[in-house]
Amino acid sequence: GLITLLEDTSDQSSPGERGAVNPLDLEPTAGGHEFPGVTAWLNGDPIASLDELEGKVVLIDFWTYTCVNCIRTIPFLRAWNDKYGDKGLVIIGIHSPEFTFEKSLDNVRTAVEDLGIPWLVANDPERTTWDAFRARAWPTKILFGFDGRERKRVVGEGQYEEMEQIIQLSLVESGVEVPDTTFATENPDLEIYDSL
Repeated sequence: GLITLLEDTSDQSSPGERGAVNPLDLEPTAGGHEFPGVTAWLNGDPIASLDELEGKVVLIDFWTYTCVNCIRTIPFLRAWNDKYGDKGLVIIGIHSPEFTFEKSLDNVRTAVEDLGIPWLVANDPERTTWDAFRARAWPTKILFGFDGRERKRVVGEGQYEEMEQIIQLSLVESGVEVPDTTFATENPDLEIYDSL
């Protein structure tokens, strides 16, 4: 699959002024932290912006239900949700359709149920939130630290261990103890494939 790491590592000041650049010290997403154009929220209460989740580590997953690459990442998201959901990780799926029929809320609701997705899912039928967060491909995962700053962005499948490591670091940064630093994604539950 397509795997691209999009991190802004540009530094306008000289190294002497700032010292070593912390890889976790990335600029906030250009579009702000709001979810414009979302018409419905599934599996929980609506969220107006990431600011409501201050202090939490937030993983946003831009996906669409006919995208095989998106579906193949769900076991990894489920593993992270199971392992870190009670430690402060919040996963938000933003359903941003590729095709017109995917805009149907009924179709999205059915897909969320069929795929067994337990986390919050926003319906973004016109891809307005997609644009605000500068998503360009399915799937795109963006991790935000407890301070609302973007920590890691993965386009396409893969980089699961790297993402999980940044999830762990971000949780520790937020003051949460993560005693088990093995990776939940080494052996994800792949039963989802049986239904495809």
